[in-house]
Amino acid sequence: MNAQDNKQEEITFEDMNSGGSESVSEAASSGAEGTAAQESPAFSDAEETAVKPASVPDAEETASESSAAGSTGNGKNSKKRKKGRKKLVKWLIIAGAAAAVLGFFIWKTKKSAADVYLEDTVSKRDIVTYHTFTGTAAAVDSRSVMSAVSGVKVTEVPVEEGDYVKEGDVIAVLDSSGLDEQISEKKAAMAASANSSSIQIRSAQHSYNSLQSNVKDGLDSSLQGAQAGIDSAFSGLVSAQQAFNNEVNLNNRQLSATILGAIQNVDNAYNAVQRAALSTQQAKDAQAHAEQQAEDAGLPYDKFSSSQAIESSELSEDQAWDAYHQAVTSYEAAKINEENQLTQLFDSLITAQNSYLNAVDSYNAAVRSTKQQLESYSLQVQQAQAGADDTVSRLQLDNLEDQRKDYTITAPISGQITKLSVKTGDITAVSNTTSLATITNYDKMKVDIKVGEYDIVDLKSGDPVTIRIQALKKDYTGKIAHIDREATVENGVSYFNAEVNFAPDENVRGGMSAEVKLTINDLHDVLSISNDAVQNADDGSSYVLVRSEDGKTYTRKNVTLGATDGSYTQVTDGLSDGDKVYYLPAKAPGLQEGLYMGTDEGPADGTDDSGAPADGDAAQAE
Repeated sequence: MNAQDNKQEEITFEDMNSGGSESVSEAASSGAEGTAAQESPAFSDAEETAVKPASVPDAEETASESSAAGSTGNGKNSKKRKKGRKKLVKWLIIAGAAAAVLGFFIWKTKKSAADVYLEDTVSKRDIVTYHTFTGTAAAVDSRSVMSAVSGVKVTEVPVEEGDYVKEGDVIAVLDSSGLDEQISEKKAAMAASANSSSIQIRSAQHSYNSLQSNVKDGLDSSLQGAQAGIDSAFSGLVSAQQAFNNEVNLNNRQLSATILGAIQNVDNAYNAVQRAALSTQQAKDAQAHAEQQAEDAGLPYDKFSSSQAIESSELSEDQAWDAYHQAVTSYEAAKINEENQLTQLFDSLITAQNSYLNAVDSYNAAVRSTKQQLESYSLQVQQAQAGADDTVSRLQLDNLEDQRKDYTITAPISGQITKLSVKTGDITAVSNTTSLATITNYDKMKVDIKVGEYDIVDLKSGDPVTIRIQALKKDYTGKIAHIDREATVENGVSYFNAEVNFAPDENVRGGMSAEVKLTINDLHDVLSISNDAVQNADDGSSYVLVRSEDGKTYTRKNVTLGATDGSYTQVTDGLSDGDKVYYLPAKAPGLQEGLYMGTDEGPADGTDDSGAPADGDAAQAE
């Protein structure tokens, strides 16, 4: 290479004079501008000028500086200048490329703002919404088999764990020999007591009947003796009266009027006593007769009224006696001056009268004693009959015999024996709380779920549900059987326990995980749109974007919504079948960021953050 070639090479890459500098700058600018022109037609001259670095020196200025430096500087400084110019060229190229890329991205973003809207068509769909709860499957009815008898031997266990039994089937049989012995002893004691009571009843009844019969027939010895005493006393009284009367008639015709008056008083008083005694006797006889009639009729007898009559008669009798004694006293005073014979006869008469009255009293006493004896015999009969009442013993025997069923332990429900804790030869535990077996009925199973307080309003007993057994990947139908009235609060969160029942098949086992679905809405053939197309305004209303009539902009249209299944939402008002709605993709991060690039006010197409036109604006449609 000659000297001229060497010089040209240095100008091009090292000296960078005005001509060379302009060539390099124009080349860099042309390269950047060409790239931008190809990819971003919207990139303006102003933007091209703006990307030129302000620090790049003018070509003539650079050449002058280079010439001056060449004439004054040494070779070392010349090399440093060459390296600096090379770096400057490299950075100019990088800056141009960056400006081209930036311009293309801005142009692409503005173009995509209109293209990014997606279209959805209003159409009819089925929308189903439901609440979902989780739990585990378990049998509704599981019973522990208990023994009501403790401390006895198990003589037979005819079942095994895993067997299916029906309600009433025998699970175990206990040794009942001790109970059988108690029953036999009780029966023997009752028989002996019944025999003894029968003898006592017969004896008491015989005594009562004999005495009653003797009284009626007049054969009672005590009454006979009392009656004989009355008869004897009465006979003596009659004799004394006759003797006295004869004496008076024969020998005492000339007695003073005083004696006669005294005698008359005595006679009158005596007659009064007789009448009173007779009245008393009649009252007593009437009482005895009435009491006997009541007894014969088996009716209770009221002694009060008859006792009053007797007491009145006895009072009258006592008063008559008092009058009589007074008359006798008067007579005694008068007879001092009368004949002794008459006095003696009268004394005899008085004695006879007293004897007669005493005999009457003795008879009455005998009657009362006989009556009391009859009452005593009657009471003995009643006591014997009460002693023969075996009601208590019969109840005790029935209780013992009723205990026999406790020695044959049966299944309380139909189902499968899931646990068997007893075998032949075991002794039942002293505590009656020990379970011998567990029987589980798998015909009906349940899932216990927890329902949040905000979901409880959608549930009620009897609601149909679907139970999904996760391990089996199979659905079963059931219903809500029970919901707690009171909430359970844990860590400040309230929920309600509920029970779901369902009919399983043989594959469902206790403890399997289950998902319970309660359908809230089951809508068929209703107008709906994608959830992504639904927008919410600040006032809480809902709207969608539709194209304006000119087809160049998007506008809001208010809608009324119904149920949603998470993907689609029911439209109850505002749209018709086949209408088109538009929306921004829910996830388009690159495009979304592009909408905001180069501005602090939001998307470049006039939409709000959701992609919808701001109030009063319309998005430009391509």
